[in-house]
Formats: sequence, C-alpha cells, structure tokens
Amino acid sequence: MIAIARGESESISEIVPTKPEIIKALKKSFERLLKARENMTKIEKEMLVKFIRVMQLAGGILDSSVLHSLIHYSNVIVHMRLKGIVLPSWKDVDVENDSY
Repeated sequence: MIAIARGESESISEIVPTKPEIIKALKKSFERLLKARENMTKIEKEMLVKFIRVMQLAGGILDSSVLHSLIHYSNVIVHMRLKGIVLPSWKDVDVENDSY
C-alpha cells in the first residue's frame, strides 16, 4: 500500500519462513508505513492514486492500512479469548468483572 500511495510500483516480498523473521518483517513494515505517512506533504496526501480500481487519496490509503491492521488485531484478540488465552497486555485486566 505504501508504494501505491507514493506512486511507486509495488514490490513483492519473499515468504518469510520463521517466526522471528515474520516479527522483524512486520515491525519493518509498520516502521515504513509510519515514516511514509510522516514524510508525506499535504499535497502528496491529497494526491489521487489508483487503488482497488478506483482513485483515492494517497494519505487515505495509508490510513486505511493502519485501520485494516487494527481490524485483524481485534479478530486475533477475539479468537485468543475464545481459546482462553489472555494477551500479555491484558494481564492486569479482569475481563470477567470488567475491571481495569
């Protein structure tokens, strides 16, 4: 998405086979997204680019990328909770009694 928003060609990455490499790639991806968003000028953010067959604002594409990631994260939380797994960041949250 970053490449599209910046008017560049999308690069295809190799499949990352191990968990540490996946985590490293995800961190790098989020860092690239943050840097791309911070470095875009107002004019670049308002530039129309083709994405999913329609013209969209370049800045909006980057914002949608973050939103899309958060949607997947919430899905992961639901599945983990259904399996009785508590995320490390939720260790101090009493989910049963809505106590934070």
